[in-house]
Amino acid sequence: MSEDNMFENPRWEPPKVYRNFNDEAVKEARRTVSRFALALFVYLIAANVAVFAITTVMALSMGAEKYTAFMLSHPVVEMLLSTLPMYLISLPILYAMVKPLPSASRGKQKLSLLELFCTFLVAEAFMMAGSLIGQSLNASIGSIFNIEINDATADIIMRTPVWLIFIMVVIVAPIVEEFIFRKLMIDKLSRFGDTFAIIISAVAFGLFHGNFYQFFYAAFLGLLLGYVYAKSGNVKYTVIFHMIINFLGSIVVLPLVKYEEILLTGAIPETGAALREYVIASIMLGSYTVLQYAMVIAGIVIFMQAIRQRKINLSKSCEIRIPRERITGAVLGNTGAILFLVISLLSFVASIFIG
Repeated sequence: MSEDNMFENPRWEPPKVYRNFNDEAVKEARRTVSRFALALFVYLIAANVAVFAITTVMALSMGAEKYTAFMLSHPVVEMLLSTLPMYLISLPILYAMVKPLPSASRGKQKLSLLELFCTFLVAEAFMMAGSLIGQSLNASIGSIFNIEINDATADIIMRTPVWLIFIMVVIVAPIVEEFIFRKLMIDKLSRFGDTFAIIISAVAFGLFHGNFYQFFYAAFLGLLLGYVYAKSGNVKYTVIFHMIINFLGSIVVLPLVKYEEILLTGAIPETGAALREYVIASIMLGSYTVLQYAMVIAGIVIFMQAIRQRKINLSKSCEIRIPRERITGAVLGNTGAILFLVISLLSFVASIFIG
C-alpha cells in the first residue's frame, strides 16, 4: 500500500503547502510590508546620500569655513538641500519599487463640510496629545543625559523665508507625504484590512519624521488621516488637512514666536513703542492659546461622542485575513521592516545627540 495514496492509507493528509491557508496569508502580508518598508528605507538612504554628496562637493570646493558661513547665511539653499533630493530622486525610486504590489479597490465617498470640520477639531486634539508626549519624552531624555535637545526642523523653518516655507512645507510636503503614506501605502495594505493598513501607515509616518518631537504628533495625525482616506477613498481630503495643519504649524507660528520673545524679555515696559509691542504680543499670543485649547477641548468632546455613539467604523471586509496572533510576525518579521526600523532609530538617536 502506498503511503501517498489517499484511498489506500486511512491516515493520509494533504501536503503541508495546502494544509494551512493562514500561512499563505502571513507570507503575502510579510512580502507586502517588507517591499513597502524597504522602499521607505531606500527613500531615506537615497535622499541622505544625495545630500551628503552635494554638501561634500560644496565643502571641498569652498573650504569648510566658507561652506559653513555660506549655509548659515543662505537658508534657502539649506531648505532646498534638505527637501529636493527626497522629491526629485527618492520619490520616483519609491514609486517604482511599490508600484508592482497589488492594490485594494476603493470607492469614493463625499464628506460634508461639517464632517470635515469636526475631523479637523479631532486632529487638533490628537496632535496636542502627541506633541505633549513627544516633548515630555524629549525632556526626560535630556535630563537623563544632561543635554539640550533641539528641534532641528523648527530651527530650519525659523531661518527660512516665508515664501519658501509656504511652497515646500505647506504645499509640496503634504502632497508628497499623503501620496506615499495614504494613497500608496493604505491602498497596498488594505488588502489585509483597513485597520491594519491605517495603523501600519500611521506608525511608518511617525518613524519617517526621524525624531521624538514629531513621532507621536505625526503618528497620531496619521491615524486620523488614514481613517479619513479609508472612509472617503479620496486623498484630496487628507492633502487639504495636511496643508492646513502645516500652515498653522509653520506660517502662523512664526510671528507667535516673536511675540513670545517679546514677552520673555523681562519687565513690562512703562511707555512708548515697547509697551505697545508688549500689549500686542500679549493679546495675540493669549488669543491664539485660547483658540487652540478651545479647539482641542471641542475635538476631545467630538471624539468621545463618536466612540460612545459608535460612529467610528471601517469596512470589516478584506481580501486576505491575517490571524491576530500572527500580525506582529507578519509586520516585523521581514528584512524591509527591520532595515526601516534601524534607519529610523538611528535618525532618532542622531536628532538627540547631534541635532
